Amino acid sequence: MIEEGAHWCDYPWRSANNINQLGFAEKTVFSGDKRVYMAEQFYDITRPVIREYHSKFIRQSVNVFHDNNGVVHSIGLEYTGPLNFMNFWLEEVNACDNHQLVALTATKDVQDSVLKDKKHTLMVDVIDIRQWHYRADGTLYEPQGGVSLALRQHARLIDPGTVSCASVYRAVREYRCKYPDKAVVYNGSTIRVPRNAMNWAIFMAGGSFAKIPPIDELPVYEKASSFSPIDRQTDMDTQWVMGAVGKGYLGYCVKNEINLDLMGDRETYKVFWIDPDKGTVIKEDGSVRGGGKVILKAPAESSICFLQL
Repeated sequence: MIEEGAHWCDYPWRSANNINQLGFAEKTVFSGDKRVYMAEQFYDITRPVIREYHSKFIRQSVNVFHDNNGVVHSIGLEYTGPLNFMNFWLEEVNACDNHQLVALTATKDVQDSVLKDKKHTLMVDVIDIRQWHYRADGTLYEPQGGVSLALRQHARLIDPGTVSCASVYRAVREYRCKYPDKAVVYNGSTIRVPRNAMNWAIFMAGGSFAKIPPIDELPVYEKASSFSPIDRQTDMDTQWVMGAVGKGYLGYCVKNEINLDLMGDRETYKVFWIDPDKGTVIKEDGSVRGGGKVILKAPAESSICFLQL
């Protein structure tokens, strides 16, 4: 619909490729013999024929999975369209029986507007952070929705910068705190960092679908399902901690030690160190008793610490 004209030429919705007389202009007008700008017409649900076929397409896309479970429906991976069409999409999906889970994938302005709307936020199960991110310097990269620019075009106009594990942790944690009834997944900008730190940052902030390894030797994930991120024990640059009093703790230390505040917990825990890449136990490290602050030395930089009751 936007950017590369070759994509629109092959698109099933283009009038030349479609028997339903959708009313898109032919011949297609190109800018500079290459660019095409059809998004405004495509998302124009004030036109009855466009609204009708969008509704049919959306409902068919949902109903084809009617007999399945665990399905997450998303408007698309590169949606930079307007708010009113996103709301329309949510309403159409919500109108289908057994529509499973719904992911909100959009630019930050559209995403935030939906989540603040009492009607449409109830239709969202998963917040998909994909079109925006916090830069490593703390500033926000946030392309706007509905301005007929693809993601790559936004990135040419505004420098996306780079992210860090801390900035990714911040984004996920922020939305988990704001909307605790919804899952948060992070599919935005990343960088390659040692010891799988980026994916552990997502998980430790409370994110879902993080690419972390199975840990077969210990019930880490079983226990972690009852843990919550502990903000007062987290320094986004050096360590991330989650846990629950009387149940256990899980931490990722970027350096070679982790600082834990167990002042309000009188239990004694076994200490295990885990490889964040492989999910294997590196070291069994005795036990630690609660009731105070403790510093645990890691066997290697960027290790996982698990305190098991």
